[in-house]
This record gives sequence, C-alpha cells and structure tokens, in this order.
Amino acid sequence: MDNYTPIYIIVKNYIKEKIEANVLKPGDKIPSENELAAMFNCSRVTINSAITQLRMEGIVNPVRGKGTFVRAADNVLSNKIDGEIFSYKISSEGHADSHKLLSMEILYASQDDKTKLMLLPGEKYHYFTRLMYSEEKNISLEYIYLPYVFYPHNIIDKDLIENEYLHSFIKKYCNKKPYRLQTNISISYPDELQQKYLKAYREEPLLLWHSIVYDVNNVILGYTKNYARPEDFRPYLNMLL
Repeated sequence: MDNYTPIYIIVKNYIKEKIEANVLKPGDKIPSENELAAMFNCSRVTINSAITQLRMEGIVNPVRGKGTFVRAADNVLSNKIDGEIFSYKISSEGHADSHKLLSMEILYASQDDKTKLMLLPGEKYHYFTRLMYSEEKNISLEYIYLPYVFYPHNIIDKDLIENEYLHSFIKKYCNKKPYRLQTNISISYPDELQQKYLKAYREEPLLLWHSIVYDVNNVILGYTKNYARPEDFRPYLNMLL
C-alpha cells in the first residue's frame, strides 16, 4: 500500500488543524513561508504550494507585503455532495465520441511549475495530449498531467489512456483512491496547435475546462485542460447520489 504523502499536504493539514482547533482565528496571520520552511525542513516552494491550496479552498487570504491571513468563516464556501460521479462526458450533439492520442511523455516539474499538480522542482509527471472527435469531426484538444509517483506503470500504455476520461482512468489505474473532481470553466484564445486541430481562428475564444481529481486528503491525482469551440461543446455531468 502506498503511504506517500507530499510535504505540502502535511503543511496544509497542519495549518487547517490549527484553524479548526481555534489556535489560529479569523484575521490571524499564519506563520511566514520562511518560518514554515524551517519548521518542516523543506523549501519555500513546498510551503508556497501548501498556501496556494489553502487559498484555493478559501481558507486563507495572502496580502501582498503583509503575509497570509485566516479568512473569516462567512467568507469560506464549503459544499460537499455525498455521491459518486456516474458519468462525465463531452460530446457533439449527443453522438458517441472517441480519442486520438497525439503525444505522451514523462517530464520533470520546473521551478515555475504550470501543471497544477503541486509538484516540487524535479519531480516527474506523465504528460499526454489527445484529440477528442466524433464522426470525423474534431471536438476538443485535451492536455493531461498525472503525478508519476501515483501510477504503477513506468510508461503508461497508449491503450490505457487513449479512450478513458480522466476520473475513470484514475479510478482504475492510480494507486490512490479518487474522491473529488473539481472543474472550472473559463475562456482562452487558441495557440497554433489548437488552431490547427480545432480549426479555430487566433482571435476566436475557446471554452477551457480545468479539471482536477483529488483523493480524500486533497492530494492531486490528475489534472486536465480541455479546449473546445463553444458550438461543438456539449458537456453533461450526472451524479449518483
């Protein structure tokens, strides 16, 4: 059984426990990055990852030049659905869709990590690019990021990743159990690769879905970016409650 817990999760849980125990109250300043780095014998990059997660969960609020403060309870949004994802699909006009794997690599996180996996510099991750299509029409371009440490295959077989949705793949092949899927939708303008495969103009806005899968301890098990033209985008989400 895998007992690996990233240090940033340990730091994050430490701060949350202090808040829940009322040691740190709303409006209180949490220890600085330097203090926490010394306390846990780790880098400031690791501490910054922990604070970033706390900020994304609405628990703390960084203030430039002053530090990071515990947010007031009435500013914290916490909702939970007690159920499982039954199906999650993007399709065109209801037709069955398929994937085509365009690339697969094992990469290393950089100091300025853009994968949203909260990895330390030098940590490995799987990176995939794939195209979703239906009846020979390209629907979306997807980028997948998976932390190397949580997957038992040194090289993930093409057939395993080709036609699985992110949460389904993680549920089957990750050595940690997925618990929560978080999805955010925004607008993005296409780069050259997206223009090529989605037949989009440079100034034409695309829908961008960010999807992150967490385990019960909020460790990130996988992340995707999915780009699609709005007229081709037909998402739906069913929950088994």
